[in-house]
Amino acid sequence: MRLFLDTEFTDFGAGGKLLSIALVNDTGGSPEFYAEVTDRDRLAAASDFVECEVISRFGQVPGAACSYVELCARLADFMDDMVAKLAPDEFIEICFDYHQDCDFMELALWDAGVVLSGRQDQARRRRDKVELRESRMTPVNVFDITGADCGEAAANRYFDDLATPLGRHHALCDARALLISYQAEVAGRAAFG
Repeated sequence: MRLFLDTEFTDFGAGGKLLSIALVNDTGGSPEFYAEVTDRDRLAAASDFVECEVISRFGQVPGAACSYVELCARLADFMDDMVAKLAPDEFIEICFDYHQDCDFMELALWDAGVVLSGRQDQARRRRDKVELRESRMTPVNVFDITGADCGEAAANRYFDDLATPLGRHHALCDARALLISYQAEVAGRAAFG
């Protein structure tokens, strides 16, 4: 199974904070994951570009708005559900095209383990789930594939033809574009050997 990941965050660099995250599966349908934060401190930390191009598009996906703590919990639950559906020899490739996306996802999953562990027995169960989840997930940087000719062209067509207000710099839209880009490039390479 492949899940295509995209995030939006306050700013580049060490001080950046996660604002939204999306995971789209390789079939292009359900289940998908998308959540966006409502924490004022995170929103206030956004650069002018992020405020204009990212935060202005928030609120368009029903049920996506939540606190960072809840985003972490939702993400952990989603990944636990995905792992539970795997056959014993299967794993999930987390496909991304920018290293910070993967870093933010890993941090959110880490924070979910910390945030949700109020009691020791809960902490033990959560830690067991985290270990299982992490052992069944493999991050894969697909930039070399998706940034090539067919992949980039497919993503650009997707954005140009897009009849939704989500648009570029919306994590869910960008994750879908990453999937489309990946599929187009893989198909193009297969066609031309």
